[in-house]
Amino acid sequence: MIVYVDRFDADLRKDDDEIVVRTPDGERRVPIRQVERLLLCTGASVSSDLLVALVRLGVPTAFLARDGHFLGRLEGPDGGRVARLRAQFSVSPARRLEFARALVAAKRDNQEALLRAAARNRRIGESFAALPDPDLSSAADAESLLGLEGLVARAYWAALRTLIPAEWGFVGRAYRPAPDAVNAALNYLYAILRAEVEQGVHRAGLHPDAGFLHADRPGRPSLALDLMEPFRPWLADRIAVRLFAQKRFAPTDFESDEVVGWSLVEAGRERLVAEFFAERAKGPPACDVGARTTWPDALAEQSERLARALLGGEPFRPVRVWSR
Repeated sequence: MIVYVDRFDADLRKDDDEIVVRTPDGERRVPIRQVERLLLCTGASVSSDLLVALVRLGVPTAFLARDGHFLGRLEGPDGGRVARLRAQFSVSPARRLEFARALVAAKRDNQEALLRAAARNRRIGESFAALPDPDLSSAADAESLLGLEGLVARAYWAALRTLIPAEWGFVGRAYRPAPDAVNAALNYLYAILRAEVEQGVHRAGLHPDAGFLHADRPGRPSLALDLMEPFRPWLADRIAVRLFAQKRFAPTDFESDEVVGWSLVEAGRERLVAEFFAERAKGPPACDVGARTTWPDALAEQSERLARALLGGEPFRPVRVWSR
């Protein structure tokens, strides 16, 4: 069970073996051992006794800002998988680039699979479903590889834009500050997805900050950002497009500010989070992990595949998802 708290006036405490969430609207109790993750927006009050209990049980707590920016994660020790960490930190530049190419290729294939599913449903034309397929071997470094990724991304977002009602003013993917409601929703979904991926990285005994595609920066979990790339189309983009296309968002679900851009209000966040976890519970339509794979299984397998590649020298094959 995922416990999501998105109230400034919420107070979380431990009472025996339960999490107690109190707001002016009432009280909610959840057995701690049934909790898989605690997801908190800033502003809620949390007791240290509860945080200690969650750490001891290995239940991660993720913190999000109001605009969906991922702030951090609290989790217990990873079990000391020193061999995996040493392999991750000592990987050669050539292998780093090999891993980065594999991630970009998998993301591109997953994006195209999503578009082809939409084309079969006649929601977009067949011409939109085929994405550019650049020669990734021509990229000599991560920067040039990101340039090729951007070529694919422009075609991908041009296709998805046709699925979103024009009144939302979405012209393409943009980051912070979000210039429109669609990008605000995408930012929030990516923050939730990042928390999911980072948990898998942690439990695989890898370090979330030492990646291959995204540049290392203080406070940036580059590896978690790398490994979430192939999952963005199916576990974030598809959810956002569905909510806007089915008119399940209203203008009142968002607000805009000259400094922070567009963001979701409480009702919009609740709708988005509910949709994310409903999708998470279903699992991918089909993927190369196996039949009846859940999304948590697929996310964990991505990190495990990387760990095995680091230790054994085998090729890294990120998870690929497709529609039945």
